[in-house]
Amino acid sequence: EVAFIISFITRMQKKLSLKNQLVLEFGGGPALYAAASIVSFARELHFSDYLPANLQEVSKWLTREEGSFNWDDYIGFALEMEGLPGDPSHIKIREEEMRQKIKHLVICNGLDKEPIENSAGKYDFVSALYCTDIIASSVPEWYQVIRNIATLVKPGGRLMLGLTRGMSEKIFYYEASDKSFPCIDLTDDQIREGYEKGGFDLSTLYMEIQKASSKREYHNLLMTIAQKIDT
Repeated sequence: EVAFIISFITRMQKKLSLKNQLVLEFGGGPALYAAASIVSFARELHFSDYLPANLQEVSKWLTREEGSFNWDDYIGFALEMEGLPGDPSHIKIREEEMRQKIKHLVICNGLDKEPIENSAGKYDFVSALYCTDIIASSVPEWYQVIRNIATLVKPGGRLMLGLTRGMSEKIFYYEASDKSFPCIDLTDDQIREGYEKGGFDLSTLYMEIQKASSKREYHNLLMTIAQKIDT
């Protein structure tokens, strides 16, 4: 699944000619696999999550603390997807780029109308991967979550979402915390409506779907992106 996500990010960067973006990773958990790819077009990346413990894990990696997770394999794959060598020397260069560009670790809450304090209309690019459908307990609440997160995106900026589909018993098992969370199942039309309610141009909406591993509790992964209407 990570390969699908990194591949999508890389292809969208090329398709949309993204560069020099102020980026927010919203609800990133303790994971840096998406950041490994996103920093290629970011001038600066702010990383957020609801749980302080997840931000602490990211901080451990940024500060090279002993026992922090080794993201080398993911970084190497991201480089290869970009057409660059995924060898140790290039991985080290990308790691340093990540540490230089990831400037802020902040708490977020997608249920708040101000999901990150003092950040309205700030970001060129917001990535919210596999968190919005867990935050929300119903489709109407998901629409509100998207409206909330959309406030962080500049006019003309972009919102990238990762979503699951076909969740067995509507439960998402989050390995990092060894906990299960309710998860809503969204149709294509509901995803489109969510973007529309958030103020995005549906003519720019792009969606891809991939079948999930049989080991997962969901059937498919979706990646979507759209541009906010520039008023």
